[in-house]
Amino acid sequence: MLTHPYPTAIRAFSRQYHYNDSTSPLLTCEEAAANLTDAEIAALSARIEDALAFFDPDMNQLLTDPAKKRRYVLNRYFVPQTVAFSCYIKEQMRLAVQRGTYQFVSVGSGLESFVPLLPAHDEVRFFDLDNHNMLLQKYTTNTAAMHTLSIDYFTDISEALSQNGFHSDRPAFFLLPGHAMYMEKLDFLKLLQQLGQVAHPGSSVVFDYVDEASFLMDADETIQKILFLSKSNRAEIVAGYDPLFMDFFLENTAFIYENLSSENINQLYFENQSSDLATLPYFYFAHAALK
Repeated sequence: MLTHPYPTAIRAFSRQYHYNDSTSPLLTCEEAAANLTDAEIAALSARIEDALAFFDPDMNQLLTDPAKKRRYVLNRYFVPQTVAFSCYIKEQMRLAVQRGTYQFVSVGSGLESFVPLLPAHDEVRFFDLDNHNMLLQKYTTNTAAMHTLSIDYFTDISEALSQNGFHSDRPAFFLLPGHAMYMEKLDFLKLLQQLGQVAHPGSSVVFDYVDEASFLMDADETIQKILFLSKSNRAEIVAGYDPLFMDFFLENTAFIYENLSSENINQLYFENQSSDLATLPYFYFAHAALK
């Protein structure tokens, strides 16, 4: 039985699986830490093995070994997006420090702790905003550079940051994994606006999203199955965005620096790998500046 939301659990499982399964993992052991219980790992393993019959019935007939079924499903449908996003965040944080950005803020990242991805620098400070129980599971202690802020749906994020040592007169880097997909569009825009209220102009925000074309009747069968699976696990992907018009959607809230398609992501992280990993179509990574 899962004690965490399905998207949170599957992303954590995917990172850890990639590290343990790959002969040349793109993440270190610390970066891939899952924070899942043994019971959750067993439950996810079973679900993933069973999912092969849904995703690819013919391959399900060919593969009889549960471990091979698990590997096929994970490396084809879940691992690439998750691992590539961690790699992208790590690189963007490194570049942010080079530009003089030392405040990093993660909002509702679930079991994903981005602290291991942080560049080594004496001035770096990290703020993790999430529900109380999630924070307790991820961190046992706080340090002068590490701040955990307990929030819920009704929390004013800008106020929470302002009251806990965040400096609005300095640039910051915000991490929003999964939010654009699992939130209604207007709610996601409101979140960005809240961050803009407390952030120094030009502060960065990084998020992943799916193309709105994935919701069309003629969309690729694989993405249709991903959407169906998310809904059946009570973690529905509810929003997609037109990559060509993302700037228009963000309006006066943010300006897109970089908008990576699945092809771009594959070129960055998987083109020279010996593995068969490849990001699924319709997935994007965006890096924007808050106005």
